[in-house]
Amino acid sequence: PYRLLPWSRAAGLALLPPPSPSDLFFDLEGFPLAEGHAPEGRAAPPERLADFAANGAADEAARGREYLWGAATRGGHVAASAAAGGGGGVGAALFENDDEFVAWWAHSYAQEKAALEGFVDWAVSLKRSEPRMHIYHYGAYEVSALRRLAMRHATREAEVDELLRGGALVDLYAVVRGGLLLGTENYSIKSVEKLYRGGGGGGRDTAVAKGDQSVVVYDAWLEAPDGSDAASSATLASLLEYNRDDCISTRQLADWVWRLRTEHPAAPPAAPPADA
Repeated sequence: PYRLLPWSRAAGLALLPPPSPSDLFFDLEGFPLAEGHAPEGRAAPPERLADFAANGAADEAARGREYLWGAATRGGHVAASAAAGGGGGVGAALFENDDEFVAWWAHSYAQEKAALEGFVDWAVSLKRSEPRMHIYHYGAYEVSALRRLAMRHATREAEVDELLRGGALVDLYAVVRGGLLLGTENYSIKSVEKLYRGGGGGGRDTAVAKGDQSVVVYDAWLEAPDGSDAASSATLASLLEYNRDDCISTRQLADWVWRLRTEHPAAPPAAPPADA
């Protein structure tokens, strides 16, 4: 159950832009235990540490990895545009796509940089060709990660700034938190999706069902790889399935809250009191 909160022109459902066929639905899988996150295991360069210190995140400069970059689309033509670009140069073995989902793997510092470049170049190209396109995500993590990684790798900083300043990224958590009062235990997407996914109240039927599980599973693969890619590794295939499901769920959420907005348009401002 849920209830719409009073309409605000600067919060909740009002934050939603109209849908575009070129929209992306973005989700990152991170591994916070990766250490020595620099070429050949060296510590991050001092100048990059200074950048992170200025932003209150110095400890993130030398550890952590965004190992899987996924984005759902509304159609194969958008996914095909990423494939046509060669996956941003990451390499065929590290790039996955089907007719509605694109993903980049990053098992190393160099691959993380390439994944960042591949995703950002694709997103910027889509945005420039279709200004109504937006990148939907759930929570602040994806925005902070893009900023952090552009600084970490000293690449695509201007392009990330272009996306952020241009309002390309839409945080569906802010939309839901500011627009709906939910009868769920919390506002995590795993809880919220019980309201818009079928099958008796939502829930995941993927082998990996939660973010903390994904960290454990990826750590196990790093310790004892059962293959080099999702085609040869059951472990990587389960992580890819989990990320894909997150991205598809984000798309379904965006469509659901847009329907709520169109079904419940904003009421006109109340008339001021007679004695005002």
